This record gives sequence, structure tokens and C-alpha cells, in this order.
Amino acid sequence: MKKTGLIITIILLGLGQLVVAQNVLDKNNYENKDKDAKNKSRSVEVFRDRLLIDVYQSFWLGMPSNVASMKFNPGINTSILWDVKRGPKSPFSFGIGGGVMYHTQNSDAILGYDKQTGNTVYKIITYTDSINTCRLNMVSLYLPLEFRYRHSSGFKVSVGARLGYILNLNQRYDGQDLTGRNQNVNFTNYQIFNKINYHFDFYARIGWKGLDLFYSYQLTKLFVDGKGPQIAPMSIGITISPF
Repeated sequence: MKKTGLIITIILLGLGQLVVAQNVLDKNNYENKDKDAKNKSRSVEVFRDRLLIDVYQSFWLGMPSNVASMKFNPGINTSILWDVKRGPKSPFSFGIGGGVMYHTQNSDAILGYDKQTGNTVYKIITYTDSINTCRLNMVSLYLPLEFRYRHSSGFKVSVGARLGYILNLNQRYDGQDLTGRNQNVNFTNYQIFNKINYHFDFYARIGWKGLDLFYSYQLTKLFVDGKGPQIAPMSIGITISPF
């Protein structure tokens, strides 16, 4: 986990430097001429969606019918993008860069490995009253590409796609001992088999200035077809874009 955190920090710092570079170098895109006073004064176009923070709730599609997926599955994305305008005065632009994604899935089942079939399966925990935490965690790095429209009033809409690599997939359990002994255990399982190491998503945002509604749908499943549950997240939330 420490190695994963270090990699994420280095990549975000590097992308952050690119955003700063855009502010300095891309004068035509960063500043808009006012229409008054012989065009001598300038107003800075602040909300260019260079830093995007998505906070959302995930709904896991394809869950086995006997597994109770809990209602609260929070997640967060952080993206840093270069905003490329089609022209200095154009309302259309493209965003490209990188980001980090964190998904959660809370349920009443442990992911296990069936040695006879070689499949990854959910194993239901019968004593659900003694579960404090049973959460699947997914961390990935992704490359987004999005098409953007901004109106001068501050209204904006964007649609995009992203390809990601899953850095870490684990499940944390805190509750009664799964062997039946009368004691509590707390552990994290990092050995989850048959996972697909990449994901591909479509997403969209609509909003005003620094605040958007956010929606995403993951096309790829979390596990290899025929080797694990065919689940994937669909997420709804908000996006905060300070600049």
C-alpha cells in the first residue's frame, strides 16, 4: 500500500506541474479579452476544469442475487487535465491528463477462491449482525479524454472516456471470526484472484462554473468472464472544480 501511495503521489505532482505550465504558457487560452474600453482590460477565465474532484455513490451491477450489497458505497476520483481549446474564443475544448480512482463495495459476503473450479466466488457471511466492516476496495490510475462545452454564463457540459489500470484490489473484513470461534478478527485480503487489471469507463458531467453533477458507467467487468462474478460499478455524484 505504501508503494501504491508513493506512485500515485509522484504522478499527481507531475500532472500538477503540467497544469501550472498551461497557466503560464497558454496565454491565448487562459485569458479572454473584455469587450469594453478598447480591449485594454482582461478578465481571467478561472473555471477551466483543470483539477476535478468527483465524490460519488457507486451502484454495483451484476451482483449475485444472494449477496446483499449495502446502500452506501462511497468513492472519489481526482483528475488533473490539460484543457485544449479549439480556438481562443471557442466554447469547445478537449481535456486530457490523468487521475486516481477509488471505488468501494460494502456487502455481507467475502470474496474467496474455489480451488476445485479455479473461480473467485462470494461466500455469504451468515452472522451479519457481528460484521463491522466487509468492504471491497479498488484503486486505479486512469487516462481520461473528454469533450467539453462551456457557455459564457458559466453553464458547462462534458462527456468522456477513460482507460485505467487497477493498482490495488483488496477486501477488508472486521467482525466475528469466519471459522466460527467466539472472537473478532480484523484483516485485509490482498490475494483476490481472476481480476481484470484494467477498466474502461464512459462518463459525463453537467453543471455551472465550479460544480457539476457526475455520472459514470464502467463497461469492463471486475473479473474474468467465467472465472468470477460479472460485476461493475455505475456511479452518481458531484464534481468540484476549483480552477
